[in-house]
Amino acid sequence: MCAVVELFPNPEPWRRVSQLEFEDFLRTYPRPLQAHPPLNQKARFREYNDPTLGEWPACTVAREFRIHRSAEYWLRER
Repeated sequence: MCAVVELFPNPEPWRRVSQLEFEDFLRTYPRPLQAHPPLNQKARFREYNDPTLGEWPACTVAREFRIHRSAEYWLRER
């Protein structure tokens, strides 16, 4: 968990959510999101960006971490 905390120097705008809530967020988000790295690539860390919100990192709206067999899902509070 230490590595995840380092990626969020200011944790207030982010909240940890369940996998179901994360998938629902991605499915119902009003605009198309860009996944980095792309979904066809295996990755332990993935960000979902909304390019209409500006440049990275301001455009990141969701993050997914896979550590061994567990996963963490984070959504940005707006």
